[in-house]
Amino acid sequence: MKKSLLALILMFVFIFALAGCQNNQQGSNASGKLKDGTYSATAPDFNAQGYKPTVEVVIKDGKVISVSIDEIKEDGSTKKALSESGQYKMVELGGAQAEWHEQVALYEKAVVEQGVENVKLNDKGAPDAISGCTITVSDYAELIKEAINKAK
Repeated sequence: MKKSLLALILMFVFIFALAGCQNNQQGSNASGKLKDGTYSATAPDFNAQGYKPTVEVVIKDGKVISVSIDEIKEDGSTKKALSESGQYKMVELGGAQAEWHEQVALYEKAVVEQGVENVKLNDKGAPDAISGCTITVSDYAELIKEAINKAK
């Protein structure tokens, strides 16, 4: 009797362990109910640095295939363009480990591969497990969720 009960318990443990190991990529897209297209979201106001964060999300076959993050100044210049041209200087002036456009690219890639819901942020709003990305992305995460919601 004890052996049968033990076997039954072990069988349930094994079944639940397998269920817990299932791949849950694209957390925001798991339902597959997203409409294909390009969706964007922009912060309503300029932030303390004078930028307005904006995101663009491309959905194909019900899944996020591309995420683009940028910040726009009132004069129309963008943080990504300034960073790519070497004018933003996060490494030189701020001691960062990588320039802004490089760090944001790592976050964009993680969101596409894992889903925005699955990229965990620390208490400062930076990604926990993306090596090389120490910038605060919590505002971008909210905008990405907003853009994805437009596809539902």
